[in-house]
Amino acid sequence: MVSTLVFALITAGRISADPATRYDAFMKSHPSFVATVEASLNGHVVGTGVTRVSRPARMRFDFTGSGIDYILSSTELGFIELDRVEKEYDEHPSTGGLRLFESRLSDATGFFPTFLLPPSLKSLLGTQKPTVTPVSGGDELMVVIASPMGSTELRLVVDPEGRPAKFSSKGQSGLHSWRLLSFKPSSPDLSLFKVELPLGYVPFALPELPFPLQVGEEAPLTGWKRAGKPFDLGEPQRGKARLLAVLGSDCPASRAVRPSLAELAKSMPVLTIAPGEIVDPSGTLMKKLSPPGTPMFYLVGPDEKVTNLWFGFDATKAAEWTAQVKAAAKGK
Repeated sequence: MVSTLVFALITAGRISADPATRYDAFMKSHPSFVATVEASLNGHVVGTGVTRVSRPARMRFDFTGSGIDYILSSTELGFIELDRVEKEYDEHPSTGGLRLFESRLSDATGFFPTFLLPPSLKSLLGTQKPTVTPVSGGDELMVVIASPMGSTELRLVVDPEGRPAKFSSKGQSGLHSWRLLSFKPSSPDLSLFKVELPLGYVPFALPELPFPLQVGEEAPLTGWKRAGKPFDLGEPQRGKARLLAVLGSDCPASRAVRPSLAELAKSMPVLTIAPGEIVDPSGTLMKKLSPPGTPMFYLVGPDEKVTNLWFGFDATKAAEWTAQVKAAAKGK
């Protein structure tokens, strides 16, 4: 039921009685927002998604539920998807604007609240005039769109302020529906859409190897990036043995080894491969290193081949481990 205050505002002309006009005005006044939506399939709740949008070209979608833990971030720089269940990722150049694509990585995009992307009702429901029915919480607009694949029934509930409260799409694939849980204005800051690629994730369609790069094999030293620029792991003090340290951002042992790495860096090049430091933009370099976990250490000789491997770190034996690495670097 429309509240007394809202009824008074409609009467005064400050809120339109026409739901289409209310919707268009609301979306136009919120170019950047974060919305939480509950998604259902055929009447059963599948999960909850948090969608962040900043027009004209930025969006992020985090979805969890029914065995899905998925992130999509799309900006002018390109898009990246993370499947945190399978520990896979996929990335591509920017598609331009706000548009949803068919994911190769996850079914989660099937539960993306597409009704939050169009800036106007016409963009969402098409050019035909919708049937309007007063319902609890606002007005329901309904259209049936015919196509060679069959008909699709779209229903949108617009609340008295113009907020898209509910949306459903019923067609050949069943009934998909969404319920808006929260909607808040947000900042267009690019950092809010940033997604870091976690260590140990593999590119789409590239399987993990069961063992790390072995002693005697050539280490991948080129193709890395640091601070967004190409970085050659063999360049610092070329001709000397160097230690490649693959660390995890949420790994206690990776944090504990940092003082020992600082000590080793006084006598040899130590290259830290971790989020926010040295990263692999393609995923192929990490696939070649194939660390079974973090921290993982590769000692690479002047000939760019692996001479020693260490996995894990025991802080109670830090001095002993540091001495082992120093001795191995000297060929002892």
